[in-house]
Amino acid sequence: MKTTIKLLICLDTSIPDSGLLPNIPSKEDIEQALQKQKKDYEDATQSHITIVWNYMRLDLSQIPGVNSQWGENYKFISPQWLRDNAKNLGDYYSVAYVFPFTMWQAPAIWGWSMGFYNGYHIQLIRGMGRNNTVDSIYSMYVTFLEELFHGWDEFIWYELGELIEPALNVKDFDEDVVHGKRWNYLTYIAFLEPYLIRIFGEDMLKLVIDGKEQSVVGKDGELYHIYNAATLKALSDIVIISGDPVPVSGEPDSGKELVVLVRE
Repeated sequence: MKTTIKLLICLDTSIPDSGLLPNIPSKEDIEQALQKQKKDYEDATQSHITIVWNYMRLDLSQIPGVNSQWGENYKFISPQWLRDNAKNLGDYYSVAYVFPFTMWQAPAIWGWSMGFYNGYHIQLIRGMGRNNTVDSIYSMYVTFLEELFHGWDEFIWYELGELIEPALNVKDFDEDVVHGKRWNYLTYIAFLEPYLIRIFGEDMLKLVIDGKEQSVVGKDGELYHIYNAATLKALSDIVIISGDPVPVSGEPDSGKELVVLVRE
């Protein structure tokens, strides 16, 4: 059972489906970069978490740019434009706008994490053609990876009310992990796995504890007692449950035991 994170990738209309153009990436190269990011999440979580995406095309040249606090070499697109336009785009966690190299207005960097607008985590990605001096597919892969990563601490706090910095023993997730461990994220993706499964795992069952007895809450709202530690581990391994049990008291009990047996 996989937990799925859904992305929307907005390509400028000048980006071709394939082929080589000066300073302009192809959709084919962008696809390869995204596949590398997907592989990181699947490898780090034993395929419990995967990433899927759809594409749409926009004329990004019409989006107004504004200077950031760091000056004209660090421009990003207008926050007001995002508030007005990054909405009602579908059931996605994240929206990434991919600009051709020639249209990118922040030459000092490869990408931006813009934060959350209308419920979407927004990224700006500098697309690179294969004639650029860097490995274009690799550079876009690590840019997608880094900018997506920036949002996890804020999103987990918003959805679950939990700070992840204390568990990681860091002061600032963005500086100490996203930048401090730049692109070496496999260990941190594994750390994030239970949080992301709790948020995105639509088919998860809630694990609860009443006194010393652990149960899952069935779709009927009743408790099903977990028979033994082997059953608890088996349910966790196949990602039917995740995380620590939530304390409860006096919940309706089905009177039934839940057990996983090894077939002989």
